[in-house]
Amino acid sequence: MFSIIAFYFKTFFKSLRNWIPILLLSFGIIGYCIFFNKNVQGNIVFESEVGHAPIQRVTSGDDKLTNLESEIDTYYSDENWKAFYEKTIEYYKSILENNSNSTNKDLVTDMEKFQYLLENNLPFIDEFNHNDGLLFLKNLMMEPIVLLIVITIIISSSQVFSSEMENKTYKLLYTQPISKTKIFFSKLISNILVNFFIVIALMLVCFIYQCITKGMGYTEFPVKASISNELMYLPLIKYVLYEFILLIILIIFSCSIGTLISLLINNSAAAICVSTVFYGLLYILFKNSPTAMIQKYNPGAYFDINRILSLAPLSGLKAILPSNSQGESLIEGALTNITFLNGIIILSVMIIIFITIGIFLSNRKRMDN
Repeated sequence: MFSIIAFYFKTFFKSLRNWIPILLLSFGIIGYCIFFNKNVQGNIVFESEVGHAPIQRVTSGDDKLTNLESEIDTYYSDENWKAFYEKTIEYYKSILENNSNSTNKDLVTDMEKFQYLLENNLPFIDEFNHNDGLLFLKNLMMEPIVLLIVITIIISSSQVFSSEMENKTYKLLYTQPISKTKIFFSKLISNILVNFFIVIALMLVCFIYQCITKGMGYTEFPVKASISNELMYLPLIKYVLYEFILLIILIIFSCSIGTLISLLINNSAAAICVSTVFYGLLYILFKNSPTAMIQKYNPGAYFDINRILSLAPLSGLKAILPSNSQGESLIEGALTNITFLNGIIILSVMIIIFITIGIFLSNRKRMDN
């Protein structure tokens, strides 16, 4: 089994056909890294650059609020973070007491962040000025890049068995003193490891580069995210870990379905087309009917990793969905089942199902096909 895995690794990188998806993915991720750096540089002037604390302010003639703003700016300049958090929370509470309308959602969110920082005795970092590394990762985990990753994996995994049939090497493969189940697992594991190595290596290199050159804050920096269906603050290190966990599950899922289709179709080009069309249909199904109950079980609903963790899986559809007079989506609540935790569970179950079917098909594979 290990010898087959080692052999697959050697032959994978020797084939010019396998380098095409690798180069496609490399140009996509590295190109986006360059675009991101050019796009964010010098576009925004922040309040902290002119001596003001980066908080949400209201236009008011209230002397109490004016005095609190002055104290907040002073504590911010002196880096007295405990007093800065306490006064900022007091400032937001005062605003909320005087104004109870629905536009205060952002204030509540901001207040929760400062409460988290205060309770955990953490230093303050203006994420807009110092967290470009995190911003880059969030954008990297959105639909366009994740779809590119999935397409790359489909191209490589759909050739795992079909290329053996095309090159007539399957006869030699199945005469080895190893069971067909082990052959299947050897191919699948090899495929997963190769794609995992390529994807994670590319993303980590760009991510680490951004962290070194642009800043990443610190591991305990609070990031608002959701694991099930409730937003909460997570330490930055956990947030990064969760993003990569869902990406890894998507990689394994894509490899599993690509390997299964390569068992069913003996022609590599046809297998790639079928896999791509299958994934495309799942993605289109979610985008055309995002509120259907079946979408919870649709792998295409979990491509936008960053929005899944932000409880906002609608992506670009939000602008065209029905809304009320206040501009609030009428059906957004129907998507609360599309969460990180559900994605892990559903994709994992599908992986097990596809692998089970793959084992069954590989054991029925005949040498005279």
